[in-house]
Amino acid sequence: MTATLPAPVLAPEVQSQLCQLAFQTFTAKPGEGESRTGSLLGKTGPNGPEITGYSDAIEPHAIGRWSIHRRLPKHVDTGGLHIAIAPITIHHASALIWTGDHPTPTSFTFRSETPKIPTRTPPPESKHSHTQNWWPVLAATVLLLLLAASFWPVSASVEDAPLPHVTLNLQSTKGAVRVHWRESGPISTERLQSATLTVNQDQLDLLEQYQPTGELTLRPSAKELVVTLRVRRANQPLLQQTITYIDPRKR
Repeated sequence: MTATLPAPVLAPEVQSQLCQLAFQTFTAKPGEGESRTGSLLGKTGPNGPEITGYSDAIEPHAIGRWSIHRRLPKHVDTGGLHIAIAPITIHHASALIWTGDHPTPTSFTFRSETPKIPTRTPPPESKHSHTQNWWPVLAATVLLLLLAASFWPVSASVEDAPLPHVTLNLQSTKGAVRVHWRESGPISTERLQSATLTVNQDQLDLLEQYQPTGELTLRPSAKELVVTLRVRRANQPLLQQTITYIDPRKR
């Protein structure tokens, strides 16, 4: 008999983050058939699994697994709860959810939430104001705005706070390649969940030694290197940067 679990309850922020991660995975290194996997975190409630977070690592106490593919697979090798995701756009992804050993998966569409523009409530009008007194001020303001628009190009607001990001730099030195990284923008104080450096198909775990600014020396045998740094902190979006290096000395 096939063991089937109840349908899982997935937190909206986890759905949104996995949707964004699926898109980032296949735009950082276009044309490659790589996939990613990790653990689903949460608990088993009275109505079934409740997914409240996820991890890039294989956690011993996870309630299930997630995986990202360029195209959705027809089946997965792991039993129990498994969510497979494939990107459609930056805001949408297709998903299949298995809830047993070999059941038929349920199809879902994941959506990445976008921040809503807050609405402003106008202040109540004073009982002593006179509408006719505003017309000269309004006319002068419109004229000034039209004059300003003819001299200055429209641009985005400069008051927006800069977003955190990470920068990679590769430097060749004496037969080796030195990888430098540096985080810019507001540095989060949240707990570091994972830090990995992927060099072509090899992945290095930097969790125990990672700092916002650091370096690592590689001695690769391949002529071309595709290096990707991924950093994840609790309650923060994924920081990711990819850079390609071609050694001119190797023919």
